[in-house]
Amino acid sequence: MCEPTTIALAITAVSAAVSYQQQGQAAKRQSENIQRTNDLQQMDLARQHQQQTEAEAEQMNQANRQATQSKALFDAVAGEYGGGNTVDRTESIANVQANENLATMKRNADNASNENSFAQLATTSQANAKLSTINTPSLLGTALQIGGATANAYAQTHQPKKTGT
Repeated sequence: MCEPTTIALAITAVSAAVSYQQQGQAAKRQSENIQRTNDLQQMDLARQHQQQTEAEAEQMNQANRQATQSKALFDAVAGEYGGGNTVDRTESIANVQANENLATMKRNADNASNENSFAQLATTSQANAKLSTINTPSLLGTALQIGGATANAYAQTHQPKKTGT
């Protein structure tokens, strides 16, 4: 028959081992969930970036078409009225405005791209911060837990007996 100290020690060892295993599995699941969430957020940001790029390209194409139409209109007006300084000046102003519009669109596209890049970096940083807070069990901690329980059980069974007076 086993001593109570041995039984207590065995129960403590098994309990510590099971706890170590469960905590390890929980830490692994947390890590996987954080990584999966980060991957999904990165994919969403990449999708948003692609959509922005496509929309910006369409907007620039439309502005180019409009500038080409305006140029054709000025050429038609110049042909009907024989040209002149007024037509040339108006055409120059329209070209400057078209170029300014394109430059503004390009600057806005660059700003949106930069914001998307910063969002991707922020998402990665958040994921890394979350990963660093996950508590993973250590073998040393488990061994110390078992050792402490052993010392406690030993101390309880080897206490000097008090004699009554």
